[in-house]
Amino acid sequence: MVDDSPQISKALSDLLSASGYSVRTAPSAERALQILESATFDLIITDLKMTGMTGIDLAKQVLQKSPGLPVVIFG
Repeated sequence: MVDDSPQISKALSDLLSASGYSVRTAPSAERALQILESATFDLIITDLKMTGMTGIDLAKQVLQKSPGLPVVIFG
């Protein structure tokens, strides 16, 4: 879960965790890319508009580094 809004990130993380998913959050696309260097994920959920790199920019980089890793972008 990548979002620069702590409230949204926590709400979605809590919802997904309560549904049985293992969730890791990042406050920015840049931080998410750092985390992706040392961990594997089944899915990335990201906000579209964030300070710095956007969700679209993140998706492009993820596709280069981890082809086939699904990225869901919400606005």
